[in-house]
Amino acid sequence: MASAIWDDIAMDFGNETVNFGPREEIGSALYQVNTMANIATKDKVESSPCLSGTVAGTYLCVAVGQQLSLFSDTISRFISTLSFEYEIDAVTWIEDTDFVLVGDSSGTLSVISISTERTLFSHKLLSETNLEKAFESIKAFCDDTGQLKLLVLDVNGILTLFEGLNIVAIIQAMDIKDFAAVIMIQDKMISYKCPVSVSSAVAICDSRVIVTFWVCCFLHSSANLYLFEKKSVNFELHVVSNF
Repeated sequence: MASAIWDDIAMDFGNETVNFGPREEIGSALYQVNTMANIATKDKVESSPCLSGTVAGTYLCVAVGQQLSLFSDTISRFISTLSFEYEIDAVTWIEDTDFVLVGDSSGTLSVISISTERTLFSHKLLSETNLEKAFESIKAFCDDTGQLKLLVLDVNGILTLFEGLNIVAIIQAMDIKDFAAVIMIQDKMISYKCPVSVSSAVAICDSRVIVTFWVCCFLHSSANLYLFEKKSVNFELHVVSNF
């Protein structure tokens, strides 16, 4: 059955109470809540869609189902909605660039240019997926030479660090339709897997290079907080605490 298309964007609501009714708040309200935008579908909804989003420089990117909607950072202006073949699991911004990464339920990672509103290239990153969900979270970092580092956590708790993907070189090759060069660049990417099952991870960066990252791991009935450091081609593991 075809998924609902979430591309019905509404803005400029005017009176909040008239449109959405009174808000239920507890305690003293020392703030004001304004609805800036509403993303809806005109189709019949069979199940709740996956939701994700990111602030990308001067833009806001919100993914609902298979659609990615782009807004200005103040959400005062709607830009465009991009559609994908599969449900979007995760969206993240490559800091100081015009690009966002979109991971979908097929295990494919796509690089999107916000200013041109187009997909620059896609790469099958995760091979073992059930098409329901593949990515739990994606963290991305790009150095001055265009080398992209990805910290990817999949739904099975496998945390992988991907290195060696030159995003600048790929985009240049795509512009001149040199697809052989694109494949050669992608083949240079290498990966390192975390040795334990992971529930969440936070990267700690130094000069845009991943040096260490915190990982929360659930093993059996206990939870452990680890600190990993990348040493050459391996990970060095430090147990920080368990609880």
